[in-house]
Amino acid sequence: MRQELRRLMMGSTHQTIYMPDVQRFSTPIPPLPEQERIVAFVRRESREIDALVAKKERLIELLQEGAPPSSPTLSPKASIRAFG
Repeated sequence: MRQELRRLMMGSTHQTIYMPDVQRFSTPIPPLPEQERIVAFVRRESREIDALVAKKERLIELLQEGAPPSSPTLSPKASIRAFG
């Protein structure tokens, strides 16, 4: 697409693409069922991300209030084990 746009640009100081050229562009669009699957996936993932962000924000609030960490991985006394 970028090469096509560069080919259509005219002018040395102010490069322009004229409307008739833009109107001839063809943009591939997936079929509606595929679009709906993409939207469902993005919404599902967004909900999961939002939930994780909310949990982390709540954890930060608790830590800033001085609450002891409830997760052993956040405790300064937690032991470090090698995984392998």
